Amino acid sequence: MTKDKNYDVSLVSVGTIDSELHFGPFRMNVVKGNREHFEQPGYICTCVSFYTTEPSISSSNAISTVYQQMFHTKTRFSGPMIMGFDKPDICKKLLEGVLFRPYFVNLELVRIFVFGIARSENDQWGYAGVGFKSSFLFYLAKERCLFLQEFEEDVCKVTIIYKMEVEKIYCASTPNLVWERIFSEQGTKVAKLKTFTGRMLFGIENTITQRFIQTLKIPSCSLSDWNNDVLMEEVYSYHLKR
Repeated sequence: MTKDKNYDVSLVSVGTIDSELHFGPFRMNVVKGNREHFEQPGYICTCVSFYTTEPSISSSNAISTVYQQMFHTKTRFSGPMIMGFDKPDICKKLLEGVLFRPYFVNLELVRIFVFGIARSENDQWGYAGVGFKSSFLFYLAKERCLFLQEFEEDVCKVTIIYKMEVEKIYCASTPNLVWERIFSEQGTKVAKLKTFTGRMLFGIENTITQRFIQTLKIPSCSLSDWNNDVLMEEVYSYHLKR
């Protein structure tokens, strides 16, 4: 059994978080788009006169490419390890001020990835709102598809994606209703998922999800909000008055 190499990594700069990519400009640049897909992150590595000629599909590819140029070897490295993501002190520093981190909700048959949290006053939505997003992978007719789930204005939306192409979009007023439509149309292809409600498949009924949604009820303000009397009254009543 091989032991992972321990790299001596120091954090130079925390950087900033890109709301679309969830990455910041560290030692390596992260851009939008790579040679395989324009909507995914691309990684650019530069060291003096050595550099990647185009955005790589992973940090491992970018770092390994530059190293191989410099030393004429076929050695490959783990990008996340080289960037120090396995170091608790570096991870702790990078996550300072980050209020939300994507997480997984494990059901018996699927693993739901929740990557957006938002609140509404709609109890049928489990008080989730526009901006809440989740997804999971599931096989339809032996083909692995991505189910993207989100809220838009007054509808719940499930988009089925196969090989980066949209196969079908379903919309309804609640998570349960939109999944009833999917069950009705897809039939035996999704029969195994019928043991779950739409809200469960969205990941809304999970205790972690509900805790995040409830946290959004806590009012807050910034320096630019001092003249917003309504918001300041809410902040005062919640944090000071009581």
